[in-house]
Amino acid sequence: MIELFSIYKYAFVLVIFTGIVLTIQGSHLVARKESLQVLSLSQSAVLGALVSALFLHEHSDILSFGISLAFLVIVKIFMNSYSDKSEPFYIVSYLFFIATGYFLISLFPMLDSHMAASFFGDIVSLSETKTLILIAVFTLFLSLYLYKFNDLIQSTFKSSILKIKKQNIMEEVLLTLVLTTSLFSLGFLYTVSFMIFPIVVLGKSFKNFKQSLIIMSSISVLASVMGLALSIIYSRVSTVSAQVIILLLFLLIYKLILRWTPNGK
Repeated sequence: MIELFSIYKYAFVLVIFTGIVLTIQGSHLVARKESLQVLSLSQSAVLGALVSALFLHEHSDILSFGISLAFLVIVKIFMNSYSDKSEPFYIVSYLFFIATGYFLISLFPMLDSHMAASFFGDIVSLSETKTLILIAVFTLFLSLYLYKFNDLIQSTFKSSILKIKKQNIMEEVLLTLVLTTSLFSLGFLYTVSFMIFPIVVLGKSFKNFKQSLIIMSSISVLASVMGLALSIIYSRVSTVSAQVIILLLFLLIYKLILRWTPNGK
């Protein structure tokens, strides 16, 4: 068993960084009322991955990533330029991307496996080289978040409380790269769940946003690590499904603890 865990030692390091980075980014976006935008953008990147699988005869991670990124950027630019960015708009675009994806699958059935891979992801199947590269990339993302921490807090405060919507190029680029990288390597379910679940469940449980980020990130890391460990111990258990279920359970348990504890906030 110890030897088995040693094989996936880098995967454990990766999920620690992804748990922190996705929770931080998701907390800011949901606080700014942009959770539906995240869903729509994520599905556009999945559609980009399908298109890349359709046209690339030889498997190329760099080109596939580039096409997914291009799809997400184009959709992001369109959304930013569209005047009526209401909830129905994001729901319609999200459903449109899903429909388009399955329409392509109906025409080209070989894309079905690519859709499943894009949705579920599979961190345990990543090569050691890819895992190390992703660790380096998410370490960079985390460093940028920490460097711009106060600026992000101020932007979120202005957007959520003061209703001042001002685009920041640095933040937009960071959002796009983090989202695309996570979707491309870890899948839709893991990415969106770890971005949205923590802030949705525990977002109103704290008066201090910084404190909430620390606690939510800790829970995300614990859930991500335990889900990975569970799937390694029991090979029939789906890694991402276990991680997402454990994450939601831990968040709900912590919410109940806060509710039952005097001055829990």
